[in-house]
Amino acid sequence: MTSTALFAAAVAVTGLTACGGDDTPEPSVEAFCQVIDENRTSFNAAMDEVTSSDFSSGLSGISDAFSDLGDMWPELEKVSPDEIRDDVATLDDAFGSGKDAEDDDDGGFLSGLSDAFDTGTAAVNLDNYVIQNCDS
Repeated sequence: MTSTALFAAAVAVTGLTACGGDDTPEPSVEAFCQVIDENRTSFNAAMDEVTSSDFSSGLSGISDAFSDLGDMWPELEKVSPDEIRDDVATLDDAFGSGKDAEDDDDGGFLSGLSDAFDTGTAAVNLDNYVIQNCDS
């Protein structure tokens, strides 16, 4: 084997090794549903809060239920297909494990209502997507 061929083989092996470090699957419905299934009990509890809570007492329960899924949101966002990724990103921004008090925007009452509406809409969209694509 010539030195050029050896060099090319070494570069190819190095390139393959460098690319192999991330175990996150490509975005797909299958990968998305797998993450949902791994968190199914907590996810179902969160969705039950969204659909069964009254407005006055429900906001706290909804927030707690979605926050319990904090570690799921970033992982779910990585594997989400394009058609649901924006909604998952909204929920990750609101409830993900990297969220803290410093992330809160003090845009006032109307900003808070807008954020709550966007988050609620994203939750409903996510629930519908899971029902259509992940539930057997």
